[in-house]
Amino acid sequence: KQAKGQGFYSTADSTLYLFRSFSAGQETTFPTLFHEGTHQMLFMRCNQDPKTVRGPQFWITESLTCLMEGLEWRDNVLVVEHPPRPRVANFQRLKAEGHLLPLAQFFSLVQAGYESADLYDQGTALFWCMMRRGKDKDATRFLGFVKGVLSGRPAGDVEKNAYPASLAAAADGYADWFTRAFAAPGGK
Repeated sequence: KQAKGQGFYSTADSTLYLFRSFSAGQETTFPTLFHEGTHQMLFMRCNQDPKTVRGPQFWITESLTCLMEGLEWRDNVLVVEHPPRPRVANFQRLKAEGHLLPLAQFFSLVQAGYESADLYDQGTALFWCMMRRGKDKDATRFLGFVKGVLSGRPAGDVEKNAYPASLAAAADGYADWFTRAFAAPGGK
């Protein structure tokens, strides 16, 4: 009953459920495995607080796992260099059609409001931007914010500590950055 896609991670029994899947003749099982496996790792090994899946800033929970969908083998090493092409294409469509949620509204979404694949793609763009747009110190600050939110600390306190102006201010321009960074042909 819980399966709405190609797989899911159940916190109730700490089990990853995965369905072998294909799209346009290509197997899509591994991106789903990386996504759902990241959920499993966060809960079972990194002590993600289950409250974080019910509170504001839920986008962090899904956007980090969407980042991991981009894992690829390169010379016997798993690397994340590009977001999955379908996520990039759908984000570009959302942006072009003016269907991106304002950041304040997006950041306040809780799990129950995060039902659309479009929200996953908006979160993917935000996460990639915050990780890659600036210098290493920007990524380090963002990862500190992510760790604070996932550990169950009050999201507002974590945000004020990491981004005194606001996370929305720090993320300003993310949509244009993401489109420029990953719109080139040959991306994953």
